[in-house]
Amino acid sequence: MSSSTPYKPFLISEFKSGLFNYLEPWIRPVEAFDPLSNAFIYRGTLNKRSGFTTFGRMAYCDNGIQIAVGDGGVNYSGTLATFPIRAGSFTATNGVESFTDNGLGVLTGSAGGSGTINYTTGAWTLIFNAAVGGGVIIRAGYTYIPTRTTTPAPLARPIMGLKQWVDESTNQRKLLAMDTRRASVYNDSTKVFDPLCSVSQQLWQGDAVTVAITIATGWVAVAPYTQGIAPYSVSVTDGTSTIVDDGIGNLSAAGNFAAGGTVNYATGAIGLAFAVAPATTVSITATFDLVGDYFTGTNSNFFNAINWLGLMYMVNNVDRITRYNGLDLDRPPFPITQANRITFTNDILTCLDIDVYKNRLLVQRPLVASPNSAPSDNQSIRFSAIQNPTNLVADVAGNGGETSAPTDDFIQSSEFLRDQLIVGFTNSTWTFRFTGSAFDPFRWDKINNTKSVNAPYGTIPYDERITMMGSKGLLACDGVNVQRYDTQIIDQFLEINQSRFFQCFGQRFDSLNQTWMLFPEEPNTELSNKVLVYNFIENVWSVYDILLSCLGLYFTTEDVTWDDFAVGQPMQSTWEQAEFQWNSYLLQDNSPTLLGGGQTGIVYQMNQGDVDNPDDTNPAETDVPYNCSITSTRWNPFLTLGQKVQFGYIDFYYQINEEAVLTLDFFGDNSSAPYTTRTLTLDGPNTSDVHTKRIYININSQFLRMNISSSSEAVFKIIGMILWASPSGRWTPK
Repeated sequence: MSSSTPYKPFLISEFKSGLFNYLEPWIRPVEAFDPLSNAFIYRGTLNKRSGFTTFGRMAYCDNGIQIAVGDGGVNYSGTLATFPIRAGSFTATNGVESFTDNGLGVLTGSAGGSGTINYTTGAWTLIFNAAVGGGVIIRAGYTYIPTRTTTPAPLARPIMGLKQWVDESTNQRKLLAMDTRRASVYNDSTKVFDPLCSVSQQLWQGDAVTVAITIATGWVAVAPYTQGIAPYSVSVTDGTSTIVDDGIGNLSAAGNFAAGGTVNYATGAIGLAFAVAPATTVSITATFDLVGDYFTGTNSNFFNAINWLGLMYMVNNVDRITRYNGLDLDRPPFPITQANRITFTNDILTCLDIDVYKNRLLVQRPLVASPNSAPSDNQSIRFSAIQNPTNLVADVAGNGGETSAPTDDFIQSSEFLRDQLIVGFTNSTWTFRFTGSAFDPFRWDKINNTKSVNAPYGTIPYDERITMMGSKGLLACDGVNVQRYDTQIIDQFLEINQSRFFQCFGQRFDSLNQTWMLFPEEPNTELSNKVLVYNFIENVWSVYDILLSCLGLYFTTEDVTWDDFAVGQPMQSTWEQAEFQWNSYLLQDNSPTLLGGGQTGIVYQMNQGDVDNPDDTNPAETDVPYNCSITSTRWNPFLTLGQKVQFGYIDFYYQINEEAVLTLDFFGDNSSAPYTTRTLTLDGPNTSDVHTKRIYININSQFLRMNISSSSEAVFKIIGMILWASPSGRWTPK
């Protein structure tokens, strides 16, 4: 059917609504979309999202494990219990001859022996230069990658934290990845994650009285063990003398250390005996390597962390507060009484979050050890002495303390807004403020009691507000009011599995003016399978289909150079093959990179490339194209005139990418079946960066709705569209 009047142009550009479901489709803004899936709005343009690539993998260590017992021979072989093995990491020793790995699976003994290690299967052989005596233990140490192919299975554990350790005195940074059981640290030189297994921890401060003491290190039953086989080798020093264990739990004697010291490998307790009670100036420290798991969380125990005084404090609401100093881990005691401080006794079993406020450490929603446990722990924040993070002593003035909000709600999340801490509870919102008093430094004030916060890890800070996630919507608090800020997508929060809000996770990424909020979709999704993306500058929304567990930021530590562009080098491609500007801001020193924690122990670099790469070791999951789905509102430029429309054609103004192929489905009236389907390839003349193409529609209807989809291995940018239409007779309701 041809139009009796000339077509008129209707500009659809400056996409400023994004995902929009507050109004019915026929009265929404003309440049609104629902759905807007795997695409986003940026500076008024419509874009298909970028893909992601593997940034690194969690690495575990097994150190000092028994792999064989000498029988008087020189030839030994076996298979390791855990693998695949990282090339070059395997070592072995019988206490006399040590073997090292050349990175190709060939072992060389220090006394002339030889051997092999199969990285894939864990099979090993050792040929010693001299016979190994009967009963002599042969031990090995190595790094392995916990994947779905690891034995014993399953060891594919989700990433539960991506945090930066920062030394504020030197500005040195390191990226830590934590899964449900262990932690790894990213090596900026080798571009891989190394296992974090070493502990250096103060055990005791002399008091000039005590001559024997047993200390609970906090690393309790971290691995299965066999009597007589040490899961780690312990070294204890008082700064003058050093003693070690003998592999069966007995500590040697030296200097002021008397005989009788012990190590309990099952509980982590270390007993010390002294010839003379150490002076108050004597600090006693233990160092050892961990073998096995030292976190005990599930896939809902994400990590919160804070840096202060050169240390990063990590908590996951199920294990003791853990610290990292850039080299080693430790779990110092956090006493809440003076008596326990003197005896190095820990009172804080775990907590939900940890922060620093007015030079005091805040321990939020702590679980306090009996008999000190109080019924108000779920409403409680404990604070340390000024500049003394581990001193939470509340029964002596001038130290730490505790204050509880006068409510029966539970603390769910917290975030700083300017100089106050906004705390979201299950059914209310409070501020935690500094009073200026040294004796009563903090107070609670209620802001709201009608909104709920249900996502402990979904809170996001902004300059003028903080946002929170709950079963009554997405909330924003400016310190005075609490309001929903998701009215454009007012029903979207109902897509979240209401019983698994604790699985949600939020991260702000300023480079694209975006906040990503991971959530598990209704009805029965256990782990997050969607990302709600919020452009906080343009106030627009979209949804991505990506399986992630958590998010984090990584700050590059050096500029990318020409030498990095080669196969096997950090960029994993030649300069000619690279599909990005090699001198991009995002590749420069100190630029932020958005990372995604995978659900199988892989850390991903987001916004990278044109395809998803969920597992670079599995060919079936490498370079996976993804589809976008972008559905317009129902268009009728002459609706106010009561006219039906002859839709002639639509012009697309886009950035040229000849590999991008779009499928355009056009629907008339309220039909769910497309009236016509067209293909649009975003190519154009080589002399131009942008181009225009016309797509013919030729449909007469009351409304026109368009869906854009693209599963091609290419991203695209649409700058605007012009719809050409003319009135086509009075619309008469049927």
